[in-house]
Parts: sequence; C-alpha cells; structure tokens
Amino acid sequence: MTTRHDTHAGAVVAALEAGKHVYVEKPLGLTVDELATIHRAYGNAIDRQVMVGFNRRFAPLTTLVKSHFSSVKSPLVINIRTNAGAIPMDHWIQDPLVGGGRMIGEGCHFVDLASALADSFPVSVYAVGSAKAAKSALLNDNLVVTLTFANGSIASITYTADGAKAMEKEYVEVFGGGRSAVIHDFKQATLFSGDLDKTHKKLQAQDKGQKAMLQAWLNGLKSGQPCVSYESLMANSLATILAVESMTLNQPMAVDLSVLA
Repeated sequence: MTTRHDTHAGAVVAALEAGKHVYVEKPLGLTVDELATIHRAYGNAIDRQVMVGFNRRFAPLTTLVKSHFSSVKSPLVINIRTNAGAIPMDHWIQDPLVGGGRMIGEGCHFVDLASALADSFPVSVYAVGSAKAAKSALLNDNLVVTLTFANGSIASITYTADGAKAMEKEYVEVFGGGRSAVIHDFKQATLFSGDLDKTHKKLQAQDKGQKAMLQAWLNGLKSGQPCVSYESLMANSLATILAVESMTLNQPMAVDLSVLA
C-alpha cells in the first residue's frame, strides 16, 4: 500500500505495538516528536526490527565504493549533488503537514547515503538554503547540508530543484587515504588510487539498490541481525529533520538520540 509521509510514524508505532517487524518507506517521520513516539514504541518492543527504505546504501556502486575505501583508516570527505528537478507547489509533498517538504521527504536518502559511505553516525548538521520569496525553510528545495560524523568524516549535500533536466540527477564523490571515487547517477563509477591507478565500472542499467535492499531486509529478518541498525536509521532521520531546523535558526544542530528519550 502506498501512503503519504504524514502517515508513516503512526503506522510504524501501530505495527511495533502489535508486535510486528516494520518496513516503512522514507521518511521515518516528519518531526522530532514523531521520531520520539517511534523511539518509545521501539524501546517497548521485544526483538522487533525497523527498516526504512533508504535504498541507495545498497546500490551495487555504493557497495563498490565502500569496498574501495575499506582499508582506509582516515576520515572521508564526501560530496553528494542531487539535481532533483522542480515539483509544482501544489504537489502533496510540498504540503508541510502531509509531505513535509522535499528535504525531509527526499533529502533523507542522501543523508543516509553519506552515513553509509562514512560508515559512521552523524553528530552535527548545518544547512543553508537559497533566498527565495515565499519559500520557508521547510519547503526550501535549493539547499546545501553539511554533516559531521562520529569518526571524523564530513559530507556536503547539495540538493537543488532549479537545475536542467539534461544534467544527470545524482553525483557522488568520495575522498580519503589517497583514494577517490565518483558515482554517476548510479549507472557508472570510477575508482582512483595514488597517482595513476583508475578503474571504471559501468552497469547495464541504473541500479539504486531497491532489490538488494529488500533482499537484505528479508535476510536480516531470517537471521535476527538487522541489515541496518535501528540507531543508524534513527540518527539519519533525526539529522534530516534537524537540517530544516538548522536553516530556520541559522546555526548548526547536534544530532543526539537522547533528545528522543
């Protein structure tokens, strides 16, 4: 069943209270209060798994890039650019109460991707949006988000609705330990090492990881070991919501799950 964003948190809580495992499409919730309600329900559930549809961390090219940096011990520098395209203002995702705006509704994908590439939890977030008349922070779809992670890695996410459709939609760069990598729209990737080594990988078709994510989720249910930790999913969801609050207050926000207690 397809549901709009304002129904997600309530459905997750109801499922947990019924003793069910939960798979929910992004976003997990629209507000810190909604995340807190889920957090309480999860704390009262026994051996239940929660999974959010953050598929890009499971994409084959994401896996390839993570493997490329697996031996790197130093923090990573990550740059993600999303040429998202415009959505009409009367679309439901632009309704602050129903869709929550595009940063919360869609930008969460890229916060989670950055976290997966960094292999660490976000600890702070700072966001700025372009100045446009009649665009609140919640509905701003032209913004830059900076994340810091517990292991010292950093990430910058540029999300824009104002680009040309002729340009590829998603572009990812990763740097660290004398290595670099680029993902082009989850269709091809290039891995760089040292001065001369360069390896190119091109897929037959774009793959953002949806099938692999669902298989990993099922495998996690069978084994009892979640494919993504609840704490990671919740921290990345909280960081996304706090990015909007950061734009509103014009200051960095600490990402601390204790605020949900």
